[in-house]
Amino acid sequence: MAEGSIHTLTGRAARNIYFWVIFLAIQMFSFLREDYSAALILQFVYSNLVVTAMMAVIVYVNNLFLLPRYFDKKEYLIYFIGITAWVVLSSAVLQKLYNFMFSSFPELYTNENGMLVQIDFWEVIFINVLFVFGFTMAKFANDFFNSEERLRKIESKQIESELNFLRSQINPHFLFNTLNTIYALSLKKSDETPEVVLKLSDLLRYMLYECKSEKIELEKEINVLRSYIELEKIRLKNTDAVSVEIEGDPQNRFIAPLLWIPFVENAFKHGLNTRANDGYVKIRIHIRSREIVFYCENNFSHVPADSKTGGIGVDNTRKRLALIYPGKHKLELLSKDQIFTVNLILQYPTT
Repeated sequence: MAEGSIHTLTGRAARNIYFWVIFLAIQMFSFLREDYSAALILQFVYSNLVVTAMMAVIVYVNNLFLLPRYFDKKEYLIYFIGITAWVVLSSAVLQKLYNFMFSSFPELYTNENGMLVQIDFWEVIFINVLFVFGFTMAKFANDFFNSEERLRKIESKQIESELNFLRSQINPHFLFNTLNTIYALSLKKSDETPEVVLKLSDLLRYMLYECKSEKIELEKEINVLRSYIELEKIRLKNTDAVSVEIEGDPQNRFIAPLLWIPFVENAFKHGLNTRANDGYVKIRIHIRSREIVFYCENNFSHVPADSKTGGIGVDNTRKRLALIYPGKHKLELLSKDQIFTVNLILQYPTT
C-alpha cells in the first residue's frame, strides 16, 4: 500500500476514534453522579460501551460494506433494500440494549412520575437513520476530497514529466544550433573556435547541472543569456548590431530557466544571419516589482517559414510557459515590416 494511502487511512481512523470517544464521554458524564459506587460506575460504563459499539457497528456495516459493495457500483435498489433492512433489524436490537440499560439504572432513567423510561422503536430508527446519514455524508465528503487530492497529485506528476521532457528537448536543440556555429567557424579555420567551444561547455554545464530545478535565480539566468549572446557575437563582423539593456535589480528573484534563449536564437538565426550588413538584435529586460518584461527585436530580409510559431524552441517555450506560469504570463510575437518582436511578461514571486 502506498505511503499516502496509509496516512489517509490512519487519519480517517483517528477521526472516527475521536468521535466515538467524545460520544461515549458525553453520554457518561451527562448522567454519572459522585454518589455512585465503583461497581455501579463500572456497570454503567460497560453498558454504554455496548450501546456505543452497537451504534458503531450499524454505521460501519453501511460505510464499509453496503456502500462500496452496492452503492458505489450503482446498484442503488439493492443498496436501499439492504440499508433499510439493516437499519430496521439493528434498531430492534439497539432498542433492547437501550431498555436494558435503562432498567439497570432506574436512578438515572426514571421520569417525574416515577416511571422507568422506555425508548420507542421509532425513536431508535430516527437515531440510527441520523447516524447512518451523517456518516454516509462524511464518507462521501472524505472520498471526494481524497479523489481531488489524487487527481492533483496525478496532474502534478504529469506536469512534472512533461516539463522534464520539454527541458530535455532544450539541450539538444541548443547544442545543434551552437554546433552549426562551431562548424561554420572551423570551415573558416577561425582562431576563435576554441573560445566558442569553451563557452559552449560552460553553457552546457549550466544546462545539465543547474537547470534541473523549476526556478533558478534571475541573476544567473541573465548571466547565461549574456554568455549565449557573447557566443553568438564571436562569429559576427558587426558586434555593435547587438544591444542588451537590463533595467532593475535581479537580486532575490527567481525564474524558470532557459525561457529567453529560444527567442534570442531565432533573432540571430532569422535576423543577423540573413542581414549581415544592416541586421540588428535588440534585447531589453525590465525587472519590476511583481513582473519581469523580456523584449527582443530583430529585423530580417525574408519571412521565415516558422515565423508564426517561432520554430521548435519557441513552441517548446510556449508549452513550458503554459505549465509553469498558467494565467501569469503574456507572450506576444509580432512580425511586421520585416521586423520581428517578442514581448514576454512574467508575473513571479520574489522568493
